[in-house]
Amino acid sequence: AGTLPEMTVNPETLLAPLALYPDPVLAQVLATSTNPQEVLDAGNWLVQNADLKGKELEAAAAPVGFTPPMMALIQFPTVVDMMCMEMDWTTEVGSAFLADEPGVLDAVQRLRKQAADMGNLQSSEQMKVTTEPQNNQQVIVVQPAQPEVVYVPQYDPAAVYTTPPPATAVATTPASTGHSTGTLVTTGLLAFGAGMLVNEIFDDDDDYHGYNYPNYGYGGMPYYPPYPYRP
Repeated sequence: AGTLPEMTVNPETLLAPLALYPDPVLAQVLATSTNPQEVLDAGNWLVQNADLKGKELEAAAAPVGFTPPMMALIQFPTVVDMMCMEMDWTTEVGSAFLADEPGVLDAVQRLRKQAADMGNLQSSEQMKVTTEPQNNQQVIVVQPAQPEVVYVPQYDPAAVYTTPPPATAVATTPASTGHSTGTLVTTGLLAFGAGMLVNEIFDDDDDYHGYNYPNYGYGGMPYYPPYPYRP
């Protein structure tokens, strides 16, 4: 069997829009991007089931046959919608991940360091940012600040890695919708909407805190692609 080609696009440019996602969400985006048809099907399915949230959404999606990474990602419809709207980009991310998983994760680490050096990636009420030793190297790990609530940041990938944050923080505004809770807040150049209550998505015996994290030691992730998805 032949080997997959290496990435032909600049990995930092390709991964800049998602490198600052918390690791549980980043893992699902990388995994699902390897099957663009599933992403499109999930996006269409979410449009048709926009009134479902939390466990109701999970229960309705189960018979469709989505893979485990997509079953987790559909709880973040704005992320799926972004992937559908930028399908060429999503396809390139998936191809890069299949071709060179270590290279993709290396690029994520370089981008995170740039954002951290600029002051735009740091621990907050939404995310916990730590530097940890993995496989004889220091890696930046981004986790939910509270294991039961996951926030996905929104940011301008052209600015967050090169522009220092404003001197003063933007005031917060309370927000609560559906199965989500939290605040609308800007920390540095990262904007956070409502957080997703994952304890309403997964059963009590599920371990979301360690669910399908990227392995920066390059040992591979659970459900390694390609997945047995059949539209």
